[in-house]
Amino acid sequence: MADVTVGFPVYNGATMIEEALRCLLDGTYADIAILVSDNASSDDTAARVEAMAQTDSRITLFRQTKNLGPVGNFRFLAEAAATPFFLWRAHDDLSDPNFIATLRAALLDNERAVLAAPAIITQKPKGERKRPFTCRLSPGEPVTWKHGLSHAQAGWMYGLFRRPFLQKAVAHVHETYPHVWAWDYQILIEALLAGGVVGSNDTTFIHRITAKEGVSYQFTKAQLRTIARDFYAVGVARGDAYGLSGASRASFRLRLARLTLTRVTRWSRLI
Repeated sequence: MADVTVGFPVYNGATMIEEALRCLLDGTYADIAILVSDNASSDDTAARVEAMAQTDSRITLFRQTKNLGPVGNFRFLAEAAATPFFLWRAHDDLSDPNFIATLRAALLDNERAVLAAPAIITQKPKGERKRPFTCRLSPGEPVTWKHGLSHAQAGWMYGLFRRPFLQKAVAHVHETYPHVWAWDYQILIEALLAGGVVGSNDTTFIHRITAKEGVSYQFTKAQLRTIARDFYAVGVARGDAYGLSGASRASFRLRLARLTLTRVTRWSRLI
């Protein structure tokens, strides 16, 4: 019986969805359920997924009749899961065959952690690869906000979560943070506060960039200021909700401000 659910939120991903699905179906850990939420695509994504589902019962397809938006589609999949563990996977990303097995073992070895993250490779359209991100994680002591706010990577979002934690975190972020941009970092902040992150460099997530980078440049300075303000405010509220006080509270807010001005948006774009 499956104890890991993989959620594929997809919109117009027909050209790459089959490869991404096959990557996980052929992995070393077979006890998985795959949920694909087709977000009212205008191509034949759903037809391709349905054809694969006919030959592998681990795949379930949800056809959305109207577009839920990116965050809404991610949330739909998290809430549809019932297994102890859950991960998201984009239609154009890949991972090592041992990806699920390795991250699942890391969570089983540490009851406190709510997320297990891999090493990360970013692959650009021309085939250029950056060095794998050294997670500075181990299967031992979880990384919390004290280290994680400075070193967390957006790609950790595609690691393996404890499903009960994630469902609560996604609901909260979706209802309190009104932007798509940087909502993934809000989930990671929750994870770092709640129980921390473990991980392993023995498995790799391959993030394939198929669209033009630099989405933030589409925002005006006023919009970026609003995003930065809201991001920081929601993060501050979460730190307070987890009972941070005194020096810990001040340290958390300093690290959060640095994250806001370096990862969410560059401070130079706000001036």
